[in-house]
Amino acid sequence: MPLNIARLAQTMDEISRHTWMRIKVGDMTGLKFREDSITDQNLLELKLAHPELIVHKFTQSTEKEFGADWEWWFGGDGLGWICLRIQAKRVHETAYKQLDHGGRREGEYQYQTLIEGCGKERYSTYPFHVFYNGWEDTRFRPNLVFSSHKDFCGRTQKELWGCAAMSSHAVMRLHLGSKPDQWTKRAHVPRYIHESFPWSELFTVCTPGWAEDWAGLTPDQMLRKLHQAVFFNDVVFRGDAPEGEDRYGEPYVVDWALSQFPDEVPHPRLPDYAWAVRDVQRMVASGAAREEVDDDSTNSFATRDYPSRTLPRAISIVDLNARPAQLLR
Repeated sequence: MPLNIARLAQTMDEISRHTWMRIKVGDMTGLKFREDSITDQNLLELKLAHPELIVHKFTQSTEKEFGADWEWWFGGDGLGWICLRIQAKRVHETAYKQLDHGGRREGEYQYQTLIEGCGKERYSTYPFHVFYNGWEDTRFRPNLVFSSHKDFCGRTQKELWGCAAMSSHAVMRLHLGSKPDQWTKRAHVPRYIHESFPWSELFTVCTPGWAEDWAGLTPDQMLRKLHQAVFFNDVVFRGDAPEGEDRYGEPYVVDWALSQFPDEVPHPRLPDYAWAVRDVQRMVASGAAREEVDDDSTNSFATRDYPSRTLPRAISIVDLNARPAQLLR
């Protein structure tokens, strides 16, 4: 059976809590993990909790050219595919200092490279940032106010922002749009935290009973629901929402956002590098003989057949058409 989206969201909340504690305790003890190490650990935890999730890290990539740490593909053959390109940044003291990281061209920021790369495919490829957070209660004064997200027990928990997502358009607006007298604080955490949300909500518009809403959906209905949630999180936070309303505002904000939902079909197929990764892992899952699967097959195509500038550091794939025999054991 395909990956259970509601269970995936629960796992992502657990990973957020783990990330918060790793960064909080790591900073206190001098064990400061890099963004790429945290990303690798989180993707591995997702894979271990959900074997049906296809995950692969490439041995060669040029993040500066691509602008993303990893891609997340959802869809299926015959259904189409949507893609999230994600740039990860971790908190350092009171700021996301790596937001100042340069992009592909001189004078360009990395988030501009990411957004530009998605712009040609606006209704099928979406740019997001995921901020890795964790700190002791005394780091910020006054204490930061988080949004109204509630976990499955109905409680608001700051640890759910251990992995906090945000539209890259909003990141650009807040960072590049800083006023001259605020420029020195352009990467300051409080500027971003109120527009971020737990990364588990990338695929959901979190409303009461949303988990039950997935029950019994066909693959094409699941893809449309996923696409609507991703589109909502992108279009509202890029600043296009009705003035004066935030993501948790009146219901008409949701209605407005969904009224903008495109009729365009998503990507008709996976890109070649993602298609190859999926098929190699299907071969392994089907019990193919060891000699039939090259030890370096999912890396050799990346370095030999495709320009490295087209590759993210890692990809994850959710095939909504997947059958049990096709899932990695």
